[in-house]
Amino acid sequence: MATRYYDRIAVDLGNRFRDCVRNRLASIGDRPESFGFVRQPLRVAMIDGFPYIVVFRLMEPVVLVAGLYHASSDPNRWFARIDDVG
Repeated sequence: MATRYYDRIAVDLGNRFRDCVRNRLASIGDRPESFGFVRQPLRVAMIDGFPYIVVFRLMEPVVLVAGLYHASSDPNRWFARIDDVG
């Protein structure tokens, strides 16, 4: 949904958003422990230049991504999503 929103504003903006999300996911995969806890065991990582966050949980040997959320969204949605899967 966010990509469609940014694509409607400008395709270049949508592409930049997608690139920033990919880059953040790569950095989470490379060094998940470097991101802070929002509530243990959940960690968050901001998307550079956009008001979005990736909520994830480290479950060795994998990283479980709960979702990509707007930073002003209700945190209870983040917690419910991760509680459902892990």
